[in-house]
Amino acid sequence: MPEHPENGDASITDESANMGSGSRNLHRSEHSQQRAQEGRRTEPAFTDAAVVVRGRIAWDEQTGRLIMRGPRGRYHLFESDGEHVTTVDYTAEVWERRHRSGRWHVLMDEEWEQFQNVFQQG
Repeated sequence: MPEHPENGDASITDESANMGSGSRNLHRSEHSQQRAQEGRRTEPAFTDAAVVVRGRIAWDEQTGRLIMRGPRGRYHLFESDGEHVTTVDYTAEVWERRHRSGRWHVLMDEEWEQFQNVFQQG
């Protein structure tokens, strides 16, 4: 993954805690934990990440985070180590606009392989 000045080396690592069955290296941020405690569903982020196809995940050049496009306008934001930051609702127009502006880019081959190592191997 590209280096991001605020996050240091933003490469995907294998050092985070295990989250859920069939997933490895996935964990919740404090914000995500708070949402779960409030009764908001955060599990879909990990379920969606386990089955996402390459064209539905992007790298955010500004924040150094992974943006995963889930179903029904749901977008999951993850740190590169697998930490779920939050889930937001965006329109398809936001996805297109941020790609056109260069802020988000679909993962390159090496980035996709790193993503799969963290999110899709159990």
